[in-house]
Amino acid sequence: MGVLENYWNDSAQELRKSFEKKRRAHRDSAVKGSANEAILADFLRENTGATRVALNSEVIDADGRRSDEVDVVVLNENQPLWTGDPGQLLIAEGVDAVYQVKALLTVAELRRAIKNGRSVKQLLRPLGVGSLVSATDSDGPRFIDHIPFFVFAYESKVPPEKAIEILTDEFEDSPWEAQPDGVFILGSWSVVNVGDNNGMLKIGPSGSSGFNKAKGVPALAMMLWCHHLFVHRVV
Repeated sequence: MGVLENYWNDSAQELRKSFEKKRRAHRDSAVKGSANEAILADFLRENTGATRVALNSEVIDADGRRSDEVDVVVLNENQPLWTGDPGQLLIAEGVDAVYQVKALLTVAELRRAIKNGRSVKQLLRPLGVGSLVSATDSDGPRFIDHIPFFVFAYESKVPPEKAIEILTDEFEDSPWEAQPDGVFILGSWSVVNVGDNNGMLKIGPSGSSGFNKAKGVPALAMMLWCHHLFVHRVV
């Protein structure tokens, strides 16, 4: 294996070890859940440059639309008065990305994550006067006007083909910007929503669109690559 493959495999093993340690230490499912979310939050801090990551919070936009409670929220410098405590109400303009975390992804849990995703993707982030940001015509509505939303799971009972089928069916009549942006299973598979496949990230054969299985790249690496490409800096 190459150096990069070793790095991603080592990272996946460390996440898995933390996950298993927390699972053995706690019997209460709520405690386990919060521990699993904290493990991912720490990983995102270490690998995305994020200095502030919120847990178990809701997000509200300028028009009063409000998300469900979501697991992990990567914040930017536009998030005011953040105390670091779980459960804080966050403004959409101060959010870079949202992650919903599952210990084990089942069909039922995927549908719950889809519900969370809908509540996040309805939120709007209008640019402030004088603000500048650059994106392709395809990516702008998805990742500037709306918040990137990802699902991360430590294990899965759902094969990627079934996940694609469910996601495609659920969002058959929805615009790209209203849809989740990716599902990532630790040490296993990744499904990425490429929209019309004219954005910065292109996956699948020519002419493909929507949810596609990412091949040849470890799930953690693909998740961070999507975070890097989908989170746009406003100046």
